[in-house]
Amino acid sequence: IGRLSSLQAMGLYHNFLQGTLPSEIFRLSSLTYMSLARNWLNGSIPTEFGRLSSLQHMYLDRNNLAGTLPTEIRDMSSLERVYLYGNRLNGSIPTEIGD
Repeated sequence: IGRLSSLQAMGLYHNFLQGTLPSEIFRLSSLTYMSLARNWLNGSIPTEFGRLSSLQHMYLDRNNLAGTLPTEIRDMSSLERVYLYGNRLNGSIPTEIGD
């Protein structure tokens, strides 16, 4: 999937995908829409999400993601919508977001 450098939208919601988020996703520099909601993804939200500076809509809700929200999300300058509900996230929202 990391070779799809022109990919702008990825909708893989409501499947039975499981495991951690693949690192190849973070090579998709043209991605503006990503929905991996309603799967069985686990692990943490990787700091590499900050590389997706074109991403506008990120849906990771209703999975089994855990841990804290990485501060690198502040580098996602195009981000308009983030849905993370229905996971096992903890901690606070990083103050760097929105600076």
